[in-house]
Amino acid sequence: MSSIYVATLFSCLIATAVFAAGYFKGISEAIADHRTETDSPIPDEKESNYGLAIMVAVIVASSIICLIGIVPEMIYAGPFLAIVTAVMNGVAFFVDSKS
Repeated sequence: MSSIYVATLFSCLIATAVFAAGYFKGISEAIADHRTETDSPIPDEKESNYGLAIMVAVIVASSIICLIGIVPEMIYAGPFLAIVTAVMNGVAFFVDSKS
């Protein structure tokens, strides 16, 4: 097995564990909130600080897609970008401001 294969496999296992744990936590809290809350389940967002993170994610993804045509080695960056996205989605459940 090549080193890139082992690194990808290891990264995927970590990403799967983090995403599954975060998803389980999010679902558990959503069910508990639904059982106890009588008002609207969707909170009002007064101010959001995710604009910069979203902009950076779009720029990084666009750059990787563009660089694949210029630097053939960047073909490996796409799967790692997907792995990082899965990890960040899992982490988002743990840093939820409401919990």
